[in-house]
Amino acid sequence: MAITKADILWYWDHIYGNLAPVVGGQPVFARAGNAFVETAEAFNAITGQTTPRFEPDGLRLELAQTNLVIDPFNVNGSSASWSKSASLTKTAVTSIFEGETAYKYINASGSSQSLRQAFGTLTGSPEASFVVVENFGANTVTQLGIFDGGGSAGFVAIIRITWSTGAVTVDSSPQGSSVTAGRKKIADIGPNGGPVYLIWFIATPNDSGSARTCFIYPGSTSTTTTGCIIHAAQHVEAGLFTSPVEGTRPIEIFYWNNPPLPQGMIVYCKFLIGSAGSGGLASPRVWGIDDGDPRVMVFWSTAASITYHFDNNIDAAKQAGISISPSPGDLIELVNILFSDGAGRMISRKNGAAVQTDTFTAPASGLPSAWASDRFTLNNVHGGTSPGANQFQQMKAVTVGSVDSATDGTGTGDEDLMAEMAALVLTPDGEFVSNAI
Repeated sequence: MAITKADILWYWDHIYGNLAPVVGGQPVFARAGNAFVETAEAFNAITGQTTPRFEPDGLRLELAQTNLVIDPFNVNGSSASWSKSASLTKTAVTSIFEGETAYKYINASGSSQSLRQAFGTLTGSPEASFVVVENFGANTVTQLGIFDGGGSAGFVAIIRITWSTGAVTVDSSPQGSSVTAGRKKIADIGPNGGPVYLIWFIATPNDSGSARTCFIYPGSTSTTTTGCIIHAAQHVEAGLFTSPVEGTRPIEIFYWNNPPLPQGMIVYCKFLIGSAGSGGLASPRVWGIDDGDPRVMVFWSTAASITYHFDNNIDAAKQAGISISPSPGDLIELVNILFSDGAGRMISRKNGAAVQTDTFTAPASGLPSAWASDRFTLNNVHGGTSPGANQFQQMKAVTVGSVDSATDGTGTGDEDLMAEMAALVLTPDGEFVSNAI
């Protein structure tokens, strides 16, 4: 049986670049401030509290976060905020961030030639740093580190990007613990002709209250006469990072009013992981109708594991969980089934690989007559709590009985169901339904 428009409870797709098509009501977006939106080859500033960040990889929704770096988009080694080694020469060049200035640094001689900025004190809890850099000429390595000026004097972590491969590695013997690192390629050809990367690390300092200093080595800590272009730097007191910001960017809210009543339904959600780590957040949400019980929701129980939770506010809550272990940029697809008796099934797929599945049994009292919340939210709870950081591509919900493979009982039923939901397309006018299965 093919899915018809009457079977669709909810439908939204980022490819239309706006908040339509409308099935299930017009979604609501809010952000109490400005933010950068990423395009194919640059970041452009946008303004307004109701302007969503539609990017090539999806609608970006993020938690509030404060960048402790002063002048993060103006890494000028001769300013009050940034200092530099004497052998570093600088030239102002075009920034990948609209309205900002980048600087090209060349190490004229010697080793360990750096840019530096001290800001605040270490927390003893996970912290995250990144720098946006563009290569030019024969440079081979660029490094980023955070220095602990206290009892554990040394780098909490220092990482390097090897420009020939784009690989990011952690230098040996960091003073911090639980160090992870990675990179995201922003542009093959940046505004000055070279590849642009965001390189990042997350680490836990050994000390709390010690002076914190950011070091950027344009041409590595070794003797070199090369360098790189620095577009931006960021440091946050959290175990995850979000997109570049100066000062504080407010949380982004995205929701629909009046969700469908409790019933047998299948929800498909497709999104890219926007950050690394859980940041100590309390169960960051993917989606949910969950401002109190009865509720249904999907959230990260740890940085690696995702949980599907249903509570009818009568019986004990039910949960299914899958270990996904995502990294920034991973494409995640979730199918969450709520059967008419209250039983549940979650199917996940990462980067198009084989699906994983977990289930929960039906509670004795089945489905409730109504949800406690009057909102269906993405990326946070009604009211803006428990936010995450993701780029959402699709959100669909259909009735259970409309999908052939939901109950077909075949050995490939989970794969078939994922494919069937992924193939569901509703045109912008909301009139044509296409399904490849």
